[in-house]
Amino acid sequence: MQAVPALPESTRLKLWLGLFLAAGGVSAIVNRGGALSWLTLLALLLPALMIWITEGAAARARSVAYDVYLPLFVVSGFLTAFYAVIVTIALRWDRAQLPGMGENGLGTLFLIMAGLGYGYFNSSRCRFRSPWFKAAFLALVVVGLVLTKSRGAWLGFGIMLVLMGAFKREWRGTLALMLAGAFVLLWWNPPFRSRLLSMVSLEQNWDRLHIWELAVDMIQASPWFGVGPGHFGEVFASMTPTTIGAATAHNLILTLGAEYGIPALIAMLLLLAEILRVQFRLALSGDPLWISVLATTAGVLGHQMVDHTLFSVKIQVIFWALAGWSLAAYREQGLAKTQLPAEELGTRPAV
Repeated sequence: MQAVPALPESTRLKLWLGLFLAAGGVSAIVNRGGALSWLTLLALLLPALMIWITEGAAARARSVAYDVYLPLFVVSGFLTAFYAVIVTIALRWDRAQLPGMGENGLGTLFLIMAGLGYGYFNSSRCRFRSPWFKAAFLALVVVGLVLTKSRGAWLGFGIMLVLMGAFKREWRGTLALMLAGAFVLLWWNPPFRSRLLSMVSLEQNWDRLHIWELAVDMIQASPWFGVGPGHFGEVFASMTPTTIGAATAHNLILTLGAEYGIPALIAMLLLLAEILRVQFRLALSGDPLWISVLATTAGVLGHQMVDHTLFSVKIQVIFWALAGWSLAAYREQGLAKTQLPAEELGTRPAV
């Protein structure tokens, strides 16, 4: 009996995304979610658009991503971090933020900047030769990340650095220095130290735990269709007499399960797992850039376990563009067609 050929990674990824959107549409219809649900789903067409655009563009002109888009990202990241740090210190804001982007979203953005910037600086295609610029970029981004006071972004940053160090032994000294620098900044300032210690305090996180508990109740009450895309905050307010407000469950899995239902949640998890698998195979080549892309994706997803910033427009553009670029590189290197023996995966020549 002839084996059924496996679907290409790009097709599988788009299939899971399509099933997620279809399940979200059913949830909107069943729950009569109205304009809010349909607008929420409309915004989630952005992943499909970004994957399609970046996968096609990267396949047609590989050098553009390395020689144009990444340098532009680094320069814009430097300017963004400089602006956020200066304004936060000058105006004595409690937490760093940007117009149209809250503290946790900015923390995710700084996390992405740190990961991609570090990988790009260590790649052979890097166009920035000055070690002073590289050091200034990383220092500004780390300081900006600290100033957001986003505990989830701090967690994601730690996950990202650990994963980078696991792949590249020669990076461990620099990565440890970055982590130590962030820790000193946090520990030196009492408000930041208190914020850091609150990460392991159940008493100081009772509101987050309460939100998670009610999110689980929503899933149990409507496991197939959820409460409707975009309606978590409304249903949450009707379930609790407290003054706590929550537009999301501060957790990607619980938010999707509560709003869209378990079928949509499974589709999204399969989509994210496919992205991580593709990026993991690319990282095994030893290419610094793909190691950083994998670590950055893992760090962002780690952040989503205690926050929900992935579906903000600015973060979506970058996150799903990386997914599309990864698919193009995966196909270009022939990994989609070749199943390498496990003992050979770690010895493939660098890209």
